[in-house]
Amino acid sequence: MAALRLTPREMATVFARIAPGVPLAVAVRPETPLDSRVALELAGFRVLTKPVTVEELVEKAPGV
Repeated sequence: MAALRLTPREMATVFARIAPGVPLAVAVRPETPLDSRVALELAGFRVLTKPVTVEELVEKAPGV
């Protein structure tokens, strides 16, 4: 079975339709290129660098 590949914007759109108003966070590897991080942020994701601490997650998702 092939994995479904979506762009960051497509992923954000799917999540926004399934769970509107829920903050979206994604953890990326430290070596993730800046353009990939920016694309995720522009699509609506809050980007964290792995490893993620609970404090970082709470900081990026206020009100949760």
